[in-house]
Amino acid sequence: MNDQRASSQRCGAVRKNLLLLGAMALLSSLAARSQTLTTLYNFQGPPNDAEVPCAITPGPGGGLLGTSLWGGPSNFGTVFKIDGEGKETVVHSFTGGEDGQDPCALLASGPQGTLFGVTNSGGSGNEGAVFEIQHDQLIGAYDFVGLPAGAFPTGVTYSAGDLYGTAANGGGGQCPFGCGTIFKLDRFGHETVLHEFQGPDGAYPGSGVVRDREGNLYGTTEGGGDNSCPNGCGTVFELDKSGNLIVMHDFTYGTGDGWFVATRVIRDSEGNLYGTTSGGGAYGFGTVYEITNVGKERVLYSFQGPPDGATPEQLTLAPNGNLFGVTVSGGLTQCAHSGGCGTVFKLDTRGKETVLYRFGGVTDGAAPAGNVLLDSHGNLYGTTTEGIKDGCSAFSLGCGTVWKLEVPAVQTGAAP
Repeated sequence: MNDQRASSQRCGAVRKNLLLLGAMALLSSLAARSQTLTTLYNFQGPPNDAEVPCAITPGPGGGLLGTSLWGGPSNFGTVFKIDGEGKETVVHSFTGGEDGQDPCALLASGPQGTLFGVTNSGGSGNEGAVFEIQHDQLIGAYDFVGLPAGAFPTGVTYSAGDLYGTAANGGGGQCPFGCGTIFKLDRFGHETVLHEFQGPDGAYPGSGVVRDREGNLYGTTEGGGDNSCPNGCGTVFELDKSGNLIVMHDFTYGTGDGWFVATRVIRDSEGNLYGTTSGGGAYGFGTVYEITNVGKERVLYSFQGPPDGATPEQLTLAPNGNLFGVTVSGGLTQCAHSGGCGTVFKLDTRGKETVLYRFGGVTDGAAPAGNVLLDSHGNLYGTTTEGIKDGCSAFSLGCGTVWKLEVPAVQTGAAP
C-alpha cells in the first residue's frame, strides 16, 4: 500500500514517530512537580473509555468535546465529553461500520450545538466518513468511496449550512490512489469536488481548510509541491471562491524552510496565515511560519529539540497576537522512545518562543498532540496521547489525558 495512503490513517498520535530523535539519556534528578498544570481527566482505554485523544473543542453549554483515535468496545475510536466538573462521558464509540473508525480530527461546530467530524477510515468502503452529532447522539454519516470523489477525509469546516473539507486521497493527479481533494458537502449530503490535487499543486491534504467571509478556502498539503522531498515537501494553498487554486507557498528541503505540513493554517483579522511544519527549519525539528496577506512566507521560529520542543502541532491565536501550541516531542528526555515528552509553548509577536511547560511522562502524561484551547482567563487546555495509566498504549505509558495549564507563568514538569 502506498506510504501516503497509510499515513492518512495515523493522525496526531502517530506523528511523533515521523521525526524519531533516538533514545536519550534519562535525567538523573527531577524537580518537584508544578501545580500549574492540572490533569482534568486520565483516560482508561477500551472497552469502556477512550484512548489516544486527538483534538478538543468547546462543548455546547460549557465543558469540552473531543475525538480519540482508539478506545470504546471495538477499539475504533470515540467522541467524548468532559463537563466543568471533570466528569467524562463517551458520547459515541465507533464500530468500524457505516459510522467509520479512527476519528482524529477537530470537531466543527454547527448551529444549535450540532457537531461535525471525520473518521480516517471505516465506512461502507473503508475509506472514511463524515459524521454528525446532535444532542450527544450520532445521527448520520456520509461515506467516502475513493476515486474520484475522495478517500480518507482529514477535516471539515462548517459555514452557512455546508461543510468544506479535504480528503487525503482520491481525485486524480500523479499519485497512486489520487493526490487528494477539496470537497463541499451540503445539508442534504450531496458532495461536490471543488478541486483535485495533481501533485505539483500539492498532494495529500492532511487537516481540512479554513474559510474567509468572501468564500475563499485556505489549507495545507503534507506532500506535493517542491520535489526536493521524496513525495514533495508540502504546500499552503488558497482555493478562491471561483474555484481557482493558488499555491501560496512551496516548502523546500535543506534551505532552512520547513517541510511536511500536517496541520491546518489559522488566519488573523488582517488575512495573514500561520501554521507549523513537522520537520525542517534551522535545526530539523520543525517550524512556525507566517504567510502574509500579500503572499510572502517567513519562518517565525525553528524548534531546536530538547530541552526546546520538536514536531509542533496545531496553533491557536490569542487576541493579542501571541501564538500557542504543543510539540509532540522535545522537552524532557526521559520519554526516550519519542525523543522527549513534549512541551507547551508560546510565540510572541516578535517571534520570541517561551516553553510554558515540559511534560514529565509519569504523573502528567506525555506526547501532547492536536490543538490547544485558550479561555478568557488565560488558561490553556489540551491533550496528551500518552500517560498516566501504565500498560495501556503501545509504549505502556498510558491512554492519554486532558489537561489545563495556567499561563503566562513558565513552569516545567521537571527540571531540564
